[in-house]
Amino acid sequence: MRRLCSDRMVLGAGLASLSFGNAVLLPVLVPVALDVGLTEAKAGLVLSLGALMVPLTAPVWGARADRIGAARVFRIGVAGGALSFLLLALLLWAAQAGHVMGVALFLALAAARMLYGGVASAALPAAVSHLAADTDPATRTRDMSLPGTAFTLGSLAGAALALPLIPLAGPIAPLFVVAALGGLCVLLAPPPRDTASPPVTVPARTLRAIPSGLVICAALAMTGLAMAHALLPVLLQARGALSVSETVRSGAFAGLVATIATLGGIRLAARAGLGPATTALAGTLVAGAGMLALALAPGVAGTIAAVSTLSFGLGLLTPSLQAQVSLEARAQGQAAGQLSAATGLAWIVGPAAGLTLHGVFGASILPAAAALLLPFAAALAGRIAVQAR
Repeated sequence: MRRLCSDRMVLGAGLASLSFGNAVLLPVLVPVALDVGLTEAKAGLVLSLGALMVPLTAPVWGARADRIGAARVFRIGVAGGALSFLLLALLLWAAQAGHVMGVALFLALAAARMLYGGVASAALPAAVSHLAADTDPATRTRDMSLPGTAFTLGSLAGAALALPLIPLAGPIAPLFVVAALGGLCVLLAPPPRDTASPPVTVPARTLRAIPSGLVICAALAMTGLAMAHALLPVLLQARGALSVSETVRSGAFAGLVATIATLGGIRLAARAGLGPATTALAGTLVAGAGMLALALAPGVAGTIAAVSTLSFGLGLLTPSLQAQVSLEARAQGQAAGQLSAATGLAWIVGPAAGLTLHGVFGASILPAAAALLLPFAAALAGRIAVQAR
């Protein structure tokens, strides 16, 4: 038990280091890039290229975890994240010193961020595979709350670190701290166990396997949720008649409240003691209610309350979905990788679709986005009905 608890602590710290780094990077990269001569479009493209790598590589890493062991793949993922943040920090420092600029700077930053998306994407499916192999199916939802809790706490810690450290040590200093934290997690990551059963051998052709119907339905649902989340700044500005600076402050506060609500949902899912399908369905219904409320909410306070309801439902949904997919999977790493890829793709497509359609249809797009949750809810209800027989 002590070994498993230690493993969980290191897994959580490794995953937290990745979200920690992203929380630090977002407020650092764009202003520093603009200061050294890059355009907003190029800075945004650096971030987008990294995100695009996740759905392309996560399934491959997940299947790799089944073949060579989750602990090895987890180390690779966290090491890739740490190296990416270190390269980004060094490149931005060199740019401020005038050693690299223009197209060369853009290409180097893009490559460093693509390294993150292409290699750090290994960490989540490997961690889920490791947890699935070490935990009882009866407590799978509770155990699968670890990744969501780690990512959420990492995001909060990243914001908390950036605020005091940037004025003291400059805007790039937090990235060096993130890289050091990731390197420490690599050193402490759980080693392969000689006593454990060998990893499942997965034929190479399964790397091209089609995701399960549940994962496809989950991707649709996550797309709808991402569409709603992307509209938050637009809705706050319109409903509160806010200036740009007021919108930024209100959006930051709303994001903090929503993150805390997500963490609350994750912790409730871990302690509720319900089956994963039941908990996931409850989270889907709560998130859908939050999306409908977001379409009708009056003023800034109502909008923040609605998005917090949505986020609480998302917190309930995330670990229970991972648990349900794990229980149905024949190869844990592959299934976790496919789910990670589906979720990543949803959070790429959803914001672009939501903002584009909102410009045409306004807030009425939110009920349509909520309808994307219906196939997923139906799939979960079907599983609950089968289990009840």
